[in-house]
Amino acid sequence: MHRLRLLTCIALLGWGAVVVKIQAQIPAAGPCYAIEAYPDAAKRPIFAQFLKDARSLTDKSAQLIVDGRIADLYSANRPGFVGDIRFATPEAFLKEFADMEQREGKVLKFEYRGQGLAFSRHRSDVPMYSATIYAIETTSQKEGAYLDIRTMPSEKGPLVFFVWLEHFPPGSPDRLTFGKGEGRVCEEG
Repeated sequence: MHRLRLLTCIALLGWGAVVVKIQAQIPAAGPCYAIEAYPDAAKRPIFAQFLKDARSLTDKSAQLIVDGRIADLYSANRPGFVGDIRFATPEAFLKEFADMEQREGKVLKFEYRGQGLAFSRHRSDVPMYSATIYAIETTSQKEGAYLDIRTMPSEKGPLVFFVWLEHFPPGSPDRLTFGKGEGRVCEEG
């Protein structure tokens, strides 16, 4: 079943690859659609299922981070991380994550903020991905901090391939809008 979804996702890219981005911090130049209103009706159920599967994985991944089980997060998603040199080995991933925690604090709790769908031109090994954003509280940030977990399709279901902690200072317009845009597909102009 997962292989069928992966092949369908790849086939969609070959049909004329709509360039989409997550409506997180930069407004889209082109029109935005809720998945159920996306003009190509054949793509809607594929997008919706991918986001649903990805959300389940990112919720579990965020909990692993809160529980301090960073090595387990890497182990469960290793094939997803190897395409990014910063995360290619367990040691590199653990160091990068430790650096993020040093900068932003250890994640204490998380709350779902939003999710979007994108197609990547920058990584051929990740043609389509979801980005799920969580508002987080860390040991040094009570508000304005976010956890960005990105997943890609694979034959065995979604895999995490990117994890990032971000903080926006008070007064930043991004602080209020980052991660909003639930299930949106936005075309670039």
